[in-house]
Amino acid sequence: MSERQVRSLFAEAEQFTTALTVDGWSEKRHADLTDAASAADLFANEGVDRPLVVGLFGGTGVGKSSLLNRLAGSEIARTGVVRPTSMEITAYLHSDKQISSLPAGFPSDRFSQVHHNNEQFVDVMWVDMPDFDSEETQNRDQVTGWLPHIDLLLYVVTPERYKDEEGWRLLIKHGYRHAWLFVMNQWDRAQDIQLDDFKTLLSTAGFQSPRLYRTVCASGVSHPQDEFEELADFVAGLAQHNIVKQLEQRGWLARLGSARARLHEHIETLQHAESETPLLQSFDRRWAEFSVSSRGNLDFEFKEYSQQFAQDKTASLTSALKSLAGHGNKSSSTEIAQKVASSVAMKTDVSTLWDNWSATRLQDSLSEFELAQSEHGVPLSRLRALSLSSVNTSPLVRSQLQLQLEQAIQNPGSTVQRQTLLVVNCLQWVVPLAALLWVAYRVVGGFIGGASDTTSYVGMDFLVNGMMLVAIAWLIPWLLVKVLKPSIPKSVYKALRAGLDNGLQQSADQYRVRLEQLSAERRSQLDRAKKLQKSIDSVLQKKAILEGPGLEGMVLSTQT
Repeated sequence: MSERQVRSLFAEAEQFTTALTVDGWSEKRHADLTDAASAADLFANEGVDRPLVVGLFGGTGVGKSSLLNRLAGSEIARTGVVRPTSMEITAYLHSDKQISSLPAGFPSDRFSQVHHNNEQFVDVMWVDMPDFDSEETQNRDQVTGWLPHIDLLLYVVTPERYKDEEGWRLLIKHGYRHAWLFVMNQWDRAQDIQLDDFKTLLSTAGFQSPRLYRTVCASGVSHPQDEFEELADFVAGLAQHNIVKQLEQRGWLARLGSARARLHEHIETLQHAESETPLLQSFDRRWAEFSVSSRGNLDFEFKEYSQQFAQDKTASLTSALKSLAGHGNKSSSTEIAQKVASSVAMKTDVSTLWDNWSATRLQDSLSEFELAQSEHGVPLSRLRALSLSSVNTSPLVRSQLQLQLEQAIQNPGSTVQRQTLLVVNCLQWVVPLAALLWVAYRVVGGFIGGASDTTSYVGMDFLVNGMMLVAIAWLIPWLLVKVLKPSIPKSVYKALRAGLDNGLQQSADQYRVRLEQLSAERRSQLDRAKKLQKSIDSVLQKKAILEGPGLEGMVLSTQT
């Protein structure tokens, strides 16, 4: 796979993991924008013939600028007491090479270039970097911003400062992206035991047989063990096209490995999101608990509300008319109608039943659901991004309460009950009328028969029995009507409970739609992450091994 493809794959992985963070699937922000940069970006116009970029890296007072000045043979970098507060980066490169662009966001007024015609370093650019341990935070930011553009880092230390904690932390963090050389400067003040101790530290950090040079760069000072010339010759020997490409390739493979590690964390998050309790099942259980609780909390209010319908439906109208009786001509018929309508409206207003307290209880239940899911692996940030609270449960419940109430008032009772009552209402007239007709028939027949036989007239006993028959024929249907007549308060109470259930169910359906979308999104993101990881694995398995002459000990052998 070419470098361009590796960079493209790295960019795709970083964009994917960044999108997961933006969408709320992860609360970790790993990606560093400078990870997508390399030394080749500094020399876009040079093509394949770009120089090897060597950065001088170290703490305050270790002599990086003195080392660069010795390489250049002149004072090109500031030294001494000015250095700790200097915000400037100095580049030393051949006049045939030109920097195309600086790192993104780096101020050009804090960068200086010094060109030379030294053929020994025609393919090397030396970069004197700010002190990483300076009190100036901008110095550390500049070091971090430049590191991706460095091929080879010269870690410069002194006998007194080779155990610098900040330097070690940065070395371990960025060690896999670069090749490393180590320089113990100011060797004229050192002892062999310090050099051996430094080698042991480097070996522990993962550098097997690290390349370590001793230098003395103070003006007018020489030392028999000074290895400056060997260092300069070795770096110049590395500045070959194939070695530069190997270093650059290794840097990109290291970045790709870091991207894979970050991607693996996201895959674990996505897999864990529904590994214990499926999201929808958990929501259904939580919502059922909330629904039962809501019915219990509102039951007393529903009963109290329904009792106002215990009187006759015309009571409100009668009361309103009585209240207007004393107004005489002062009240028009329109005013009377408005006040009657207002009275009825007050009776059928259900907006106060689902109040702010009920809405707050709903929000508390949703928050508890979100927190419970975050414990099971669903990122809280992603759940909150769904905006479950934006579902308008209150209007849904209130509209259903109003609808069910109006239907209950217009058609109280069940359908069977109303049909049975209709039949009984008919019988209330038909049965007494049939009994009365039968009695009348017997009376008329007796009267006609009495013209020829006086004994045919009906007597008092028949009259009493006939009246009793008619009374019973009327009483039984009347009692059935009273028994079967739906209770308005009971109908209203049942309607309110049904309205609450319907409103909550409609809200639950909307919540479920969003949660189903979330589950589908999780599966889609997981599939994409696995495919991306597979592509990265195939590249990392075929990675090139740095086998150039003399490169042993310049790279970390094992990841820590």
